[in-house]
Amino acid sequence: MSQFEFVLVVVAIVAGFSISTTLAGWGRHLLSTPEERPSSLQYFASLVLLFQTIRYVWVLWDFRAMDWLFSSFFLALLPMLVIALSAHVISIPGDRAQAPLELYFSRARLFFTLQALVLATWTAFDLSHLSLIRETVSERFLPGFFAIRATGIVAFLWLAYSRRTSHHWIVLSAVFGTLSYFSLTMLTALPS
Repeated sequence: MSQFEFVLVVVAIVAGFSISTTLAGWGRHLLSTPEERPSSLQYFASLVLLFQTIRYVWVLWDFRAMDWLFSSFFLALLPMLVIALSAHVISIPGDRAQAPLELYFSRARLFFTLQALVLATWTAFDLSHLSLIRETVSERFLPGFFAIRATGIVAFLWLAYSRRTSHHWIVLSAVFGTLSYFSLTMLTALPS
C-alpha cells in the first residue's frame, strides 16, 4: 500500500462517518411527522456539507504524487475530521423539543464556526503544498482562489453570529454554487 493509498483510506473512512451521519439525519426527517419536520435551512446546510465531503475526497486525488509526511497526512485529515464533526452538529435529531427554526439556530453557531475551521485547515494544507496547487489552479487564478477561501471563512464566521434566515439562505446558496462551479470547471476530468 502506498502512502497516498493509506491517506486516502483513512480520509475516506472519516468521510464515511460524515456521510452516514448526514444520511441518518435525512432518514429521521423522512420518518418524522409534519409537526416534527426540521427547518429547510438545516436540511440545506446538511446537503451543502454532504457535497463538501464528497468534493474533498475527490480533490485529495490531486495530491497522489507527492511525498507524504506525517505533517502532510495530519493536514489532509484535519479538514475531514472537522467536516465529520460538523455533520454531527447539523444532523437532524430524532427527538426535537424546539421549534424547527429555533433548533437550526441553536446549532448554527457551532456549525458555521466549524465550517470556517474547515476552510482554514483546508487552506493551510493547500498552502503547505503550493507547488501541487499550481499544477491544478492557473497561476493567474491563484490569488482569486485563496481570496474566495478567505471570503468563505469570513462569511461562515459571520453566519455563526447571524440569526437572519435570509442571510443563511444566501450564504449557503453561494457556498453550494461556488462548490458546484469549481467541481464542474476544475474537477470534471476523471482522475488518472
